[in-house]
Amino acid sequence: MKKVEEPFILVIFGVSGDLTKRKIAPSLYNLFAEGYLPENFAVVGFSRRIATRASLHAWIERGIENYGDLRSQELWNSFKEHLYSIQADLYDKDSFRRLRELLIELNDQWNCNGNLIFYLATAPSHFPTIVENLGEYNLNKGLDHGWARLVIEKPFGLDLESAITLNKKIRRFFAEEQIFRIDHYLGKESVRNLLIFRLANTMFRPIWNRRYIDHIQITVAETIGVDKRAEYFEQTGALRDMVQSHLLQILALITMEPPTSLHSDAIRDRKVELFRSIKRIDPAKVNEYTVRGQYDAGRVVTPKSGDHVVVGYRSENGVDPKSNVETYVALKLEIANDRWDGVPIYLRTGKRLRKRVGEVVIQFRTELFGTFRDREVLPEPNLLIIRFQPERKIILKVNWEPPGIDSEMERLILESHESESTRKEPRAYERLLLDIMRNKSKLFIRQDEVEECWRVIMPILEGWKRHPPPKFPNYEAGTDGPKIADEFIERDGRKWYPLGADE
Repeated sequence: MKKVEEPFILVIFGVSGDLTKRKIAPSLYNLFAEGYLPENFAVVGFSRRIATRASLHAWIERGIENYGDLRSQELWNSFKEHLYSIQADLYDKDSFRRLRELLIELNDQWNCNGNLIFYLATAPSHFPTIVENLGEYNLNKGLDHGWARLVIEKPFGLDLESAITLNKKIRRFFAEEQIFRIDHYLGKESVRNLLIFRLANTMFRPIWNRRYIDHIQITVAETIGVDKRAEYFEQTGALRDMVQSHLLQILALITMEPPTSLHSDAIRDRKVELFRSIKRIDPAKVNEYTVRGQYDAGRVVTPKSGDHVVVGYRSENGVDPKSNVETYVALKLEIANDRWDGVPIYLRTGKRLRKRVGEVVIQFRTELFGTFRDREVLPEPNLLIIRFQPERKIILKVNWEPPGIDSEMERLILESHESESTRKEPRAYERLLLDIMRNKSKLFIRQDEVEECWRVIMPILEGWKRHPPPKFPNYEAGTDGPKIADEFIERDGRKWYPLGADE
């Protein structure tokens, strides 16, 4: 990654929040430490809670200590010289007048050429107000002859109607090319590489279709619960939180048609085309295509806490004791195009599961094994496994017959390990922040992508309204999910691969 050339001022709205402490601040500091940031830049924290510049420094330093690597006091002292604070209220217009005055002052001090980045690290309900106030003081156009960019985090609405409304409000003041909608999964190196892996290896191109692929499984499993996000999760659930964004983006990278180039809009055009080709689930048949679950108390193993007992979802702080919000969802999607017609794609995600893992499993067809019909041991299906968390790994399972008298056919596992690479992998937020600074939008979500993803999800939400969920809770924490999910896929004569398909 090359050093950012243009200077800028980054304004973080909601700087006192968890996102800044855990992700944004440590990532900015790492970029500074590695020499990627320009000499001329400033960061302004906008918050009601942080009153002084010294308080902001203390808050950011604690975040880096707990979630990053402070490295040295000398480096920290150099970094904090770029950090400024304004105690202000999002709903007070005079706060934005004071913000503009501070930005003019810092722009002169740091020679930032009027370039502004506004990072909305707040609840989405505040987005329209922030954007309107920025527009009122012409900050959406940068200072002097500079530029302005707007960064927003998911959720991009809670349904199709609210997503369209949010996009319209933002587009009143910011053009689409100024907007960077973050899905941090697209910043993960291994997710970003899905498309490169597909297209740069010609051995896969001829077999990447319904003629050779039986089905695809996409899994994102978490051992954590809702943590401090109960209020948010009670509004979203696993379908909105994970499937509408992360899993559909992964699905698109795996199944979209090859773009005409690796330019941002060429890739995003293909993703939109793919989302439009996904067959909509009939709300009346939602239980044939989806499974919902909610975790009960149980035992889980996490890196921080080890093996320990956890409470059920309904006993988490901030959760309605009678909540029917799903913490697990599995579904089957089908794509209506020549490449994928008839190939089911199974998606599943859940919290408080047995193992943290994110991976794509592609199972190839076995009908081509007529040659072996007289053998006692038939070839097993070839599997291609692409893992993107917690470690990066590519696994190819093939058939072979080892040396020996009367040996039988068995699995040969070809595997690449993350440890084979000595190159440092940037965090997802480091990659995304750099791309924002460089005005590269390939890893960000365009307005029409957001809306098409909601059009895939809305019939499911409608069907779930008509059909009450199963009796919750229906799976124990520390397991692979509800038993009905196994029955769901077994109806098609298939099975889920374990969480971590190399087990």
